[in-house]
Amino acid sequence: MRAAVVAACVVLLGLFVLRADHVARTTSQTFDEGAFYVSGISYWRKNYRTGIEADDPEALTRRYHYYDPIYTLGDEGQQWWRAKIAAGVDELLSELQLEQGITADA
Repeated sequence: MRAAVVAACVVLLGLFVLRADHVARTTSQTFDEGAFYVSGISYWRKNYRTGIEADDPEALTRRYHYYDPIYTLGDEGQQWWRAKIAAGVDELLSELQLEQGITADA
């Protein structure tokens, strides 16, 4: 009997974790923030419009990125950037554009 109760609790806990993960992924603007923590890359979405964005349909859904200065990062973050730069700046820019949906226009 006790084993059945423990098994039921484990199943319920697993379902709760799966549901919480789904809710976090679908509603949180910063769910993947941890993925960018080491590299010093963060982003946000605005919840307001400025006067020049009045007719911009993407003003409230666009991700704005911020890059911490590399010298302020820990050893792991600085090593991450060194490895990315060693692989090539063009490759790094392409990867960031794909991962974050940003463009780098010259």
